Amino acid sequence: MAPRLLAASLPISTVCPSVLATPPTGRSPPHLDEDKAVSQPAYYAEHFTELLGLHLDAQVKDMHNATIYTLPVGLDLARPGTYRVHIPGIREDQPKLFAGDRMLFRGLYPDIRAPSNAEVEAEVVGMQKGLGMVFVRSPHLAELHHSLPKVSIAGWNGPPPAMYQIRFLASAHSVCMMQDAVSPVLPAKNGRS
Repeated sequence: MAPRLLAASLPISTVCPSVLATPPTGRSPPHLDEDKAVSQPAYYAEHFTELLGLHLDAQVKDMHNATIYTLPVGLDLARPGTYRVHIPGIREDQPKLFAGDRMLFRGLYPDIRAPSNAEVEAEVVGMQKGLGMVFVRSPHLAELHHSLPKVSIAGWNGPPPAMYQIRFLASAHSVCMMQDAVSPVLPAKNGRS
């Protein structure tokens, strides 16, 4: 199953079909009763599901808060079809990115201070965290990049970059994998097992 990418928070049962309980939103689950968790695996699995829902919700909010409104993006000459982005904070995992994660790019027109109508998705294909550099690919980014005005930036190596607004998408893949690990002990509900 391909990972779902989230720009907005959804109930975990919508994101991972294997989840059989919808966690409460905005509040912590009750304290785990350890004795009950040991004797009733389904109780533990439901509690774990609630925690996963809260984790996913926090992940979506963190990614939303990491939006960067003006950032240069340029072609990487060493890797055809790849774009490089210097992301402040990547060295400190702010935002926390992995290869395979997705980002949304909206081109900016600096002269008229307006964003493009098009927003394209690109996949993270590599990182050099020590340099704060992220490498992305997208078949649609080339077309958008070509249509944008290029800017001159002191110290920029390679073809002149264009300016973008970048949003980060939370991936529910790891949460779904964790949920799938406990789903066999959840009781069957609504005809699902």
